[in-house]
Amino acid sequence: MAPYNSKNRFDGTNQPLSHSSNQTILADESPTPKQISHLQFGLPSPTDMCRLAEFQVTSRDLFTMPQRSPAPNGVLDPRLGVSDKVSTCATCKLKLADCAGHFGYIKLALPCFHIGYFK
Repeated sequence: MAPYNSKNRFDGTNQPLSHSSNQTILADESPTPKQISHLQFGLPSPTDMCRLAEFQVTSRDLFTMPQRSPAPNGVLDPRLGVSDKVSTCATCKLKLADCAGHFGYIKLALPCFHIGYFK
């Protein structure tokens, strides 16, 4: 079985949406119950965070005046998702009910530690 690739998108049939002759099925359709041996949680590396993010948040402004529209490259940038029922996401073009949101990253001058990750 091939490893999961985040570039593959599925339509509920366990088949990647783009079919090719050399692609393998990523999930076994056998009705036999399976047992998960373990789960592992962790944080992505800083490189992976930057690679997976939509963009780097560089603007400290929330809105551009006088239009009061979200500031480009700010924390309210429409590429990070929508917050009302009528708009569509600038990244995935989905509505609020279907878009889980996207994330950006902020480069900090000094490291910031979360007490929950210390042993």
